[in-house]
Amino acid sequence: MEPKGFEFVRSLAAAGGSVYSYLFALEFPYQNQKTAWHCSDIPFVFHNTELVPVANIPEVSDRLEEQMFGAVMAFARSGKPEYGGLPQWPASREDDEATMIFDRVCEVRHNHDNRLLKLHAESSPKFDLAAVMAEMGDEIQH
Repeated sequence: MEPKGFEFVRSLAAAGGSVYSYLFALEFPYQNQKTAWHCSDIPFVFHNTELVPVANIPEVSDRLEEQMFGAVMAFARSGKPEYGGLPQWPASREDDEATMIFDRVCEVRHNHDNRLLKLHAESSPKFDLAAVMAEMGDEIQH
């Protein structure tokens, strides 16, 4: 998740909302263990990995899709993603983001990637898209 996403989770939790975060971290046996990409979780969430050949991982896909589908259905029914096939998944708090890591082995990590995000913020130059677009003016290409 990007820093703004973490800020959003913290602000919702501070306002009293029940916030549940997850990260789909599966590596696919495709292109030298390709990491999960945007939308690669969809066949698992909708319980139809059999329709997506790259999502068919022996001894992984059936169990993982059942866990993800079960959590989503539980959340839709009750507002809590509590599913018997997963570790306990607490709601995030303002000072503690509990993230379910959906992978070959699912687990909850607390304040996942905070150290990495802090290091990134300290070592990366600030990027201001509005300034770049203003500088480009009418010459910007879409």
